[in-house]
Amino acid sequence: MPSNLVTGKLLELGCNGADFVMKNQQAVLLSQRDLSLGDKRIGKLLSFFGVPLRTLSIGEFLADSTASRSTSTAPNSRIFCSAEVLLQSG
Repeated sequence: MPSNLVTGKLLELGCNGADFVMKNQQAVLLSQRDLSLGDKRIGKLLSFFGVPLRTLSIGEFLADSTASRSTSTAPNSRIFCSAEVLLQSG
């Protein structure tokens, strides 16, 4: 379906894209100490679609999820990170 048809159908249904993108979920952006250009871009993209976003270092993420498994990083979160950050965590 071409993009304009999808957009038209969503508007016809009274919905926007944010209603379907990660509804009732949040994004966790894992990064190094400073946000890279790629981190900033994915943050802008997620914000554009109305996705709540938290930025954490790997240490903060592990401490947060170890302290309380029922808090904000689990279970309704999706993790975004670069391959470099992912490799650093291992």
